Amino acid sequence: MDPKKKRKMVAEKGSGAKKSDDASQKTDEKKKIVLETILWRAAEYDYSKKSLSWVLSVFGTAIAGSVLAFIFGNFFFGLFLIGAGALVVFLSKQRPQICEFKISEEGIEVVGKIKMPFDSLKEFSVIKRRNSLDELVIRKRVNINPYVRIPIDSKLGEKAREMLLEKIPEVEYEEPIIDALSAYLGF
Repeated sequence: MDPKKKRKMVAEKGSGAKKSDDASQKTDEKKKIVLETILWRAAEYDYSKKSLSWVLSVFGTAIAGSVLAFIFGNFFFGLFLIGAGALVVFLSKQRPQICEFKISEEGIEVVGKIKMPFDSLKEFSVIKRRNSLDELVIRKRVNINPYVRIPIDSKLGEKAREMLLEKIPEVEYEEPIIDALSAYLGF
């Protein structure tokens, strides 16, 4: 065999090995990306069926407030209270949508709706719940409506916590009084 052909074959074999090393490196990178992505589905919020007494109490409060508004001569505020009561009851009957949530190297995402890159997030907390899904609470770097609450399974919550600790700090979340009151009232 000609020595030039032999060198060429050896060179091709060497470059083939290099190509396979590059391919395996790309595969490892893809695996790493897949491993660093957490994807789950959950309802937008905890739904609780409202009883007839709850609906009547909302309408009763709205009507009592509107009667007082009419007595004091504030006709438009009275109409507003009646409309607001009807809207609250109507919205309470709607079931939550099932959303797909994702945590990746780019940030946190409600797939197809909201993307939050890590540089726009300030801190996070994982709240453990006994009789429902845990909550991942994210605080954005904005002043108006800074908190995003995402339902998450407890096992995934631990994985998400570990992944988020690499990107943003964890803090202990103190639930605002209005959230506790709204949960107590069944909203």
